[in-house]
Amino acid sequence: MSRIVIWFESIVGGGHLQVADMLARGALAAGLETHLVSGSFHRSPDLDFGGAVQHAYPKELGLHHEAARGYVTSNGIPLASAGALLERRRVFLHDVIEEVRPDAILTEHWPFGRGHLDREILPVIEAVKAARPWTRLYGSARDVMLLAEGEHAGGSADASADIVNRFFDRIFVHADPAFVRFEDSFPATARIEAKLSYTGYLVHPMSRREIWPDERRPVVVSCGAGRTQDGADLYLAAIACRQLLPPRHPLAVRPWQLFVSPAYDEEFLQFVRERASASGREVDVVSNLPGPAFRAALVNAALSISLGGYNTVIETYAADVPAVLLPYHNRAGGQSRRAQAFAVLGKMVVLPHAGRCDPRCLRSALERAWSKRHVKQRPLRLAGEGALGAQIAHDLAEVGAMPTS
Repeated sequence: MSRIVIWFESIVGGGHLQVADMLARGALAAGLETHLVSGSFHRSPDLDFGGAVQHAYPKELGLHHEAARGYVTSNGIPLASAGALLERRRVFLHDVIEEVRPDAILTEHWPFGRGHLDREILPVIEAVKAARPWTRLYGSARDVMLLAEGEHAGGSADASADIVNRFFDRIFVHADPAFVRFEDSFPATARIEAKLSYTGYLVHPMSRREIWPDERRPVVVSCGAGRTQDGADLYLAAIACRQLLPPRHPLAVRPWQLFVSPAYDEEFLQFVRERASASGREVDVVSNLPGPAFRAALVNAALSISLGGYNTVIETYAADVPAVLLPYHNRAGGQSRRAQAFAVLGKMVVLPHAGRCDPRCLRSALERAWSKRHVKQRPLRLAGEGALGAQIAHDLAEVGAMPTS
């Protein structure tokens, strides 16, 4: 059986964990012995990655992100000053690969993002390719790769392209090329285009929509698995917006469910619950990570309100419910680009960032989204995890059995 090692990190929220889970399941479904290497497993303990073998970095080698200081170690040291920690992480990754001796390595997000971890990953890749040049190297990239300055491996898009051309056999782009193309957001695409393989979007299986009375279908509010000010603002704006709706409004006669990430502290969760209780309306506040329970709520929803992360947007599309998207605001603007693209498909409305705290702006966006509930969405290519697994298995079968040492 061919073996694959998948490396990933999910530092700010939980989106990359969800992607890694789907990548692992795709590899397993293709018959590959699948190993995962990460320091992020603890962020979503309910994920089992389809039974793939998990190799967790020791807790002291974990990474975090702070709004004011960026990436830091578990001890609060800025990553730029943590050369010793990155060296220990490099050794850990190297040792796992030497133990597993994989036929293929898949890096999620790197080398397009995670440039702050170049000192960990690049020497390992160089060593593997020098010792066992037949090892296939794959990269996993999202639909939109707008990154802030310095996020790219090597510090720039051109440097990322240099790494791809030097080491990588194939880059999997998790998008539908008839809808969003890699060159729309990655400026050096022309230099690596021959190595791109579009898989379609990754999406977890959605449960079947239950037969419920329409007035019991909830409005679902979610902000992913991270902790951001945009998310906090949206929760509070949603509660205030609920109070603005006339009692007989079709969105007021149904329950609202707020899925609050456990990344927010208990004090904030309690504050949101108090606001919801004081509103006098049926608003249920739960602390819950994205996963099966959230997807079940989403597929049975009347309408969704959320940020614009990759997984949430794709799941909302797959659930076929109208939605208001508030893209997370950062220097790069990747979520904004994705939200604007998906709004064209028919059922999603983008709430401008300036209106994130204004319940009147949110109400206006809700009205527009609700008016689109019967629109038939344009079809998209999905099930990208299956396409990825099948392609890797095909590639490995073509090269045949490799030496084990």
